[in-house]
Amino acid sequence: MAIQYNKRLRLIMYGLKDLFILILAFGITNSIIFAMPVFSFNTQYQQLLQVFSVLWIVSGFVFNVWAEHQGWKFYRHFLNVSSALLMFVFLVLGYIVLFKISFISRYFLITFFMIYFAILNLSWFVKYQFLTAVRRRGKNYKRVLVLGSLPKNNTDSWSVLNPEWGYKIEDIIDEDMSSKDYILKLGEYLSSKSYDEILITNPAKFGDDLESIIDFSENFGLRIKIVPKFMESFQNKVSIDYLNGTPVMNVRHEPLKYFHNRLLKRAFDLSVALVFMVTVYWWLHLIIALAIKLSSKGPVLFKQKRIGIDNKPFMIYKFRTMAFDTNEKSSNDGKAQITKVGDSRITKIGQLLRMTNLDEFPQFLNVLFGDMSIVGPRPHMEQEDIEIQNKVEKYRIRQFVKPGITGWAQVNGLRGGTEDMKLMTDRIKHDIFYIEKWSSLLDLKIIWQTGWQMITLNTHAH
Repeated sequence: MAIQYNKRLRLIMYGLKDLFILILAFGITNSIIFAMPVFSFNTQYQQLLQVFSVLWIVSGFVFNVWAEHQGWKFYRHFLNVSSALLMFVFLVLGYIVLFKISFISRYFLITFFMIYFAILNLSWFVKYQFLTAVRRRGKNYKRVLVLGSLPKNNTDSWSVLNPEWGYKIEDIIDEDMSSKDYILKLGEYLSSKSYDEILITNPAKFGDDLESIIDFSENFGLRIKIVPKFMESFQNKVSIDYLNGTPVMNVRHEPLKYFHNRLLKRAFDLSVALVFMVTVYWWLHLIIALAIKLSSKGPVLFKQKRIGIDNKPFMIYKFRTMAFDTNEKSSNDGKAQITKVGDSRITKIGQLLRMTNLDEFPQFLNVLFGDMSIVGPRPHMEQEDIEIQNKVEKYRIRQFVKPGITGWAQVNGLRGGTEDMKLMTDRIKHDIFYIEKWSSLLDLKIIWQTGWQMITLNTHAH
């Protein structure tokens, strides 16, 4: 019960801290834009501040910003808080558009977002540095007794088990003996030294006696953490779900499995796609269509069956970059000849479109239709998909999410034909990395890198 009260108190304290920072950032922005005292708002902006406060609380709860993540390095706090801030920005903009708020200044919004982002992350950085300094001096860390062995060749993954991150391994009991003798040995340690937690790294070793060991340890007032031995192969990937109240372990972490993350990504995709279609695509389509028509016969757009999320086929759209295929039905069905370096079928204008990635722009239509995302693993033809999944391990994992116009593999130079299995293996590893590490900031990073590669003609396309 005390633990629950502590959690609630921490949530309230951290939440109030963030709300104070929001009010402070709002006031500083008010002073900069309108040359007024920091906390002197007119009625409209007072109401806006109240709305902002509610929207930030919603964003904070969605990303669990105020939970105590002991053992997290600062970059993980930064990504978590920044993701919540990104959702907060979208909610604010959505509120302004939905309720047609016209009085608010664009400069006020931009300045407020920048100031709040800076002060909020600075506050978490100061907290993080303070706790780290305190723990380095031997305070505010948990003393851990390990039952079982730690990984011998991968000790870096256990680097959080030291005072700097809030944990310190005091002793390790890793001996071959019966469970009864193990309890006697454990009793000797617990009677002679003081610990805060027990970490059991190989529960299968104890079999049915594991419950007795846990009961024995809890009688000493210790908290228990369990790390199954086989999970060494899935470090930084696991997550916990509940099936009808029963905890179950997922061996792969998938942020986009959760509805709020999918909703955030879909909102971002729709917003960007709609803005792009209205401001850029319509006139760019006319220019490219004219160039394609003047350079070769055939349609402007090329469509082809590709494999998307959950192995479901869809029709992808691209600007045509090759000479018109008389056997177009085969191409549309996803059974065309694979494009290779120096392919003679590519037209001159098609080569330019491929070098700049402009041939992919019609896929914003696929984004609007819901078949694709702006960022994600690139989809393959049906024929390619069947061949690759039989040759590359864990290939189908990439289909856990929607395919993208651009992706982590592509910005890292892993483009080209699918006949090179080494390249494909590396590409799949990058796709899986994206699925496990997804965040809004990672999407923005990939979009930025894609744009830069287009400008510098360094897309590695052929």
